[in-house]
Amino acid sequence: MRYPALKKLNQAIDRFCILHPNFGIPNLMLYVVIGNVVLGLLSGFSTGNFLSFFSFTLDGLLHGQIWRLITFVLIPESTSPFYLLITCYFYYWIGSALERQWGTAKFTTYYLSGMLLTVIGASIVSLITGYSIPVYGANYVNFAMFMAFALLYPDTQVLFMFIIPIRMKWLAYLDIFYFFFDIFRYISAGVGYVRARELKKENYSVVSIIGDGALTGGMAYEALNNAASLKSNFIIVLNDNEMSITENVGGMSSYLSGLRTASAYTGFKMDVTKALNRIPGIGPGMVDAMRKTKSSIKQIIIPGMLFEDMGLTYLGPVDGHNIPQLIKTFQEAKRFEGPILVHVLTQKGRGYEPAMRHPARFHGAGPFDVKTGLPVGKSNPTYTDVFSTVMRKMGDRRKDVAAVTAAMMTGVGLKRFSNMFPDRCFDVGIAEEHAVTFAAALSLGGITPVVAIYSSFLQRAYDQIMHDVCMQNLHVVFAIDRAGLVGYDGETHHGIFDLSYLGSMPNMTILAPKNLWELSDMIKFAVDYDGPIAVRYPRGEAYAGLKEFRAPICLGKSEVIHEGSRVALLAVGSMVKMAEEVQKQLKERMDMDAALVNARFVKPIDEELLRSFADTYELVVTLEENVKDGGFGERVLAFAEEEDLPFGVEIIALPDRFIPHGSVSYQMKQVGFTPEDICGRIEEYYRKQGQEER
Repeated sequence: MRYPALKKLNQAIDRFCILHPNFGIPNLMLYVVIGNVVLGLLSGFSTGNFLSFFSFTLDGLLHGQIWRLITFVLIPESTSPFYLLITCYFYYWIGSALERQWGTAKFTTYYLSGMLLTVIGASIVSLITGYSIPVYGANYVNFAMFMAFALLYPDTQVLFMFIIPIRMKWLAYLDIFYFFFDIFRYISAGVGYVRARELKKENYSVVSIIGDGALTGGMAYEALNNAASLKSNFIIVLNDNEMSITENVGGMSSYLSGLRTASAYTGFKMDVTKALNRIPGIGPGMVDAMRKTKSSIKQIIIPGMLFEDMGLTYLGPVDGHNIPQLIKTFQEAKRFEGPILVHVLTQKGRGYEPAMRHPARFHGAGPFDVKTGLPVGKSNPTYTDVFSTVMRKMGDRRKDVAAVTAAMMTGVGLKRFSNMFPDRCFDVGIAEEHAVTFAAALSLGGITPVVAIYSSFLQRAYDQIMHDVCMQNLHVVFAIDRAGLVGYDGETHHGIFDLSYLGSMPNMTILAPKNLWELSDMIKFAVDYDGPIAVRYPRGEAYAGLKEFRAPICLGKSEVIHEGSRVALLAVGSMVKMAEEVQKQLKERMDMDAALVNARFVKPIDEELLRSFADTYELVVTLEENVKDGGFGERVLAFAEEEDLPFGVEIIALPDRFIPHGSVSYQMKQVGFTPEDICGRIEEYYRKQGQEER
């Protein structure tokens, strides 16, 4: 043996094997190869970070996950079936040859030593950098095994790339070269992280994630423009699944499609960059120069790379379902100074065939059959279904009616309208601000635009509604879906502020239907109206009760469903159904015949009706699925005080807080929005009144 140190180590191992002849695992490489094949195949059927469960991490070990000490060597270098089989065969061939030459005990000792050194090395790096560096696969163990084979059989020839005959010793020299430069690279990065952590006395990376749908929003470009000035590492992950709620539209969607198909550019750029970075001394400088030069490769293959022209380094596209590849990409991204955008390709609904076929249907799914993906249970039409039908009819009757939405064509029920009148239906992408101003311009041009948007998303366009629509008193119809509590979508999607923020705007008219037929009538009224007008309605099944009450819609006029005495229940939209039950319970609990009134209009309120209450009722109870501040109840209370009306006003509204996700019924109970709770409020009012009188 040429190297004294290796000779001494070899002698020590030989002595150990003589003293422990039964030590070792016969045919060890067979088990390792089987493990690689099994995990490689299973990862192809997994939708999550499957292989991370088997990787070695210091953090996992410290949490008692001792299996990671062994299982990391079973992770294949690649999950590509062809590459997997080739590498497994190659290392089985090498390992089997070493075991025949050395014996089982010595080969097992050598292999386990490689595993131990890998674990120690990863743990040291993790402690130095502060990051729990994961180890996927037996790369360094295989490297050591390959070196041993090359020392034993230096003149053995293999076909490099299946074509070029090359001796093992030359492959070994090449492998050593790349190995040491990898080591140097990662140590340099570790030192950089340590220095940054020491200077800032902090220890974290900043990663922002944005979807391709959200990238159409103007605020995204404001942020990207600002990020370009950063000098420190900032990773932006672009999750590109070609979907928002439905398929993406517009120029940015087309641009990203071009990037997805630019495999020539991406592959070439990545290969060149990696190769240059491995050249000692001059390589990194050449990479920097290539990035800064306007006549670089990207300009030739894909002219006008938007992100890099904005001052961001672009990396990708990367397969978002290939976890090992993602980890390597993010490790590379962390080495960059300045902002870097990682373009990750994912598939919405991946792993579940019905969701992959119909991703829009599963964006916010109700109960469905897992096997088929079809909804279960027969239900009445939803309010969205009713809106869809009436819009189709309005499109037939009036050629000036157009529809505008923001990346939710299916969600708001405009798919049928779009199919029948494609030239009058506009999906502007996730850009609610633009949608409103665009609609304002349509109105100025003689078109009657119906802007269909979820209540929570319309909040983004507050300024545009105020200045571009209301200030000019333009006829724009706002069809506000998902108003009120929305259930499992949670606090980000509750539409519980629209009555407050829209009610503050001059010239705005606001309506809310009690049932499915009234929604149809209100949309027709809104289309015929002249000025800014909003119709807000809830998510889910439309109420089919009170069908017999269908008086014509008149501006600012409520609908009296039931006359009563002492108490008047003045309900807005979805709360009419709730008020019906409250009315019944008041009769049972207090023997009180309460009036039931469908407010219809939130703005303007029915002032004439409220004045008439002065002669009949001692308490007006307002019910609205909106926050109390600035809502319908406060508007009624303010009017009663201004007019010095002799009745009290009890406001039933949602509390001033964000309501967590859950079923709508659960949320109603949490905020005291049940008939029992409301009756209790009324009883408490009269109890206090009685005490005051005494």
